[in-house]
Amino acid sequence: MLSPALQLKNIVKYYQQVRALDNVSIDIAPGSIHGIIGENGAGKSTLLKIAYGLLAIDDGEIFVDGVKVNIDTPQQAVKHGIGMLHQSTSWLEKRSIIDNIILGDSNQSWVGRNDVSARFELEQLCREFGFSFSLDTLISALDYSQRQLVDILRSLYRGAKVLILDEPTALLSSSQSSHLIELLSLLKMQGVSIVIVAHKLAILHQLCDVISVMSQGMVIAQVNPRNITMGALSKLMIGREITLPHSRVKKSIDHRVERLKVTNLSIKTRGRFGFGRDALRLFDIDLTVQSHEITALVGLPNSGHELLLEVLSGHRGFTAGRITMNKKRFKPSNHYGVKQAHKMAIASAPDPLLGIGLVKELPMYESALLGYHQHLSSDISFFKDSLYIRRCRDMMKLWDVRPVLPELRSGYFSGGNQQKMILARELSHNPDLLLLSQPSHGVDVGATESIYKRLFKLREQGGSIMFCSTDLDEVMSLSDRVVLFEQGQIIGQYKTQDLTKNELSLMLINEAACE
Repeated sequence: MLSPALQLKNIVKYYQQVRALDNVSIDIAPGSIHGIIGENGAGKSTLLKIAYGLLAIDDGEIFVDGVKVNIDTPQQAVKHGIGMLHQSTSWLEKRSIIDNIILGDSNQSWVGRNDVSARFELEQLCREFGFSFSLDTLISALDYSQRQLVDILRSLYRGAKVLILDEPTALLSSSQSSHLIELLSLLKMQGVSIVIVAHKLAILHQLCDVISVMSQGMVIAQVNPRNITMGALSKLMIGREITLPHSRVKKSIDHRVERLKVTNLSIKTRGRFGFGRDALRLFDIDLTVQSHEITALVGLPNSGHELLLEVLSGHRGFTAGRITMNKKRFKPSNHYGVKQAHKMAIASAPDPLLGIGLVKELPMYESALLGYHQHLSSDISFFKDSLYIRRCRDMMKLWDVRPVLPELRSGYFSGGNQQKMILARELSHNPDLLLLSQPSHGVDVGATESIYKRLFKLREQGGSIMFCSTDLDEVMSLSDRVVLFEQGQIIGQYKTQDLTKNELSLMLINEAACE
């Protein structure tokens, strides 16, 4: 019998006083796809980081092909044939794909590297696994999904026999996810072992040979997905079956008011030849948002929909047009910013991948105040801290943020728990307009159900919500209206009840074909 390609045995890990992993053991078979699921804070990402040398273990052992190894750094992980696909990777934007791959290889140096042999090997890998990009393409020209593929290519070039992926499909469109799934299946056929954490249970159910279920830092079950239904899998993970609420199940609203009006809004950036049409990042945006309404902004990467959220939240300026919120107008000369947005009862939760919703070095109770310090008590410091800790603890309990430790550093919480804390902070101020980017990114299915219910409740109370999401299921479930963007312009607006997911997907495919 073959030894496991990767074996994690009796792994223990503490974050301060919190036991994040409690004697966790997992065997990854050669040439298999092994899924790991669990609620936010179950210890999934911590386990993956230990396998790749990003975190040190407090106790336990790691084996590769049956041989005990020490993996204290990513360099040691790479040496033992382990690669990891990161959600957020630092790239040299103005360098080519091949430069980024070779420069990041500890076995090569910038001065003494062999470009010819490296190019030959990389081109061979591209042909073998169907990578269609040119190695000379600048990283800055690639979208998120293409950068993921470059990251996989880099791991293969370094000799990875075990590839670790943390939420690889979270920000991909349906077609991009399908392409990635096909690639992972091909890698498996070539003998590469895949370890994948994802909250989209349908993808893991389709893709994996084995799924391990984690809870409170322990592995509580290991199942063959062919022998278990999706409902039973979610019940195993969170104790009950989940049915996500749908936007169309709502009461009729007799009285709506105009909440937001965007008129002829544009963003010009000075290009090489001045302010030409090609220097426009948003062009003549006209959009009206009513109370009691959830609006989805949809488009390919860099189509302008994410940028519009940044403008409305006050994090980016605009150069033409105007914003009218609750009948108060703002022009570029008014210096509209975050402070003005908050005064207008606009709250926002940024893209989780940007990492700006929390300050990871601060205790969570301080991150829970970001952007709202001026609204809170001006009492002396000791009493303020006590008040903020209590307030944060209440939010944690309400939103099931784990562990309930307001004084724990924000960066020690899982990505899903960080996202829940950001949403808790923003919704606690009862906004008239809530702006969200990837609202359920990194959040388990149980928490997603809770988030959807809270958003629908805000809508029923008269609030307005605008969000961007690459998950078309989320778009169809949450929204009342879909606004389609292309190259900085709005090209269509649709009632969600008049659309199907396939029709929306085709619109995006046609948009991609025209670019």
